[in-house]
Amino acid sequence: RELKAPVLIITGDADMVTLEHSVAMFRLLGGGGMGDMGKPLPASRLAVLPATSHTAVIGQADLLQNIIEPFLMGQTPRGMFE
Repeated sequence: RELKAPVLIITGDADMVTLEHSVAMFRLLGGGGMGDMGKPLPASRLAVLPATSHTAVIGQADLLQNIIEPFLMGQTPRGMFE
């Protein structure tokens, strides 16, 4: 909750870290609200990789690049009202 910089949480749906824990961390960072309700999205992000365990994430380079690069560039997806 004390972090001021945007955070990108990446987890796998078969990770040893539970999805509930990842979601709880994301909520502490201001995430988890309705994205299309006219409010800006938080700067932090949560990415859940499908069919991915804690160690299998290294085999998802293309998927990771498409998630990490826009985050590092500060790009925020637009909601439908923007």
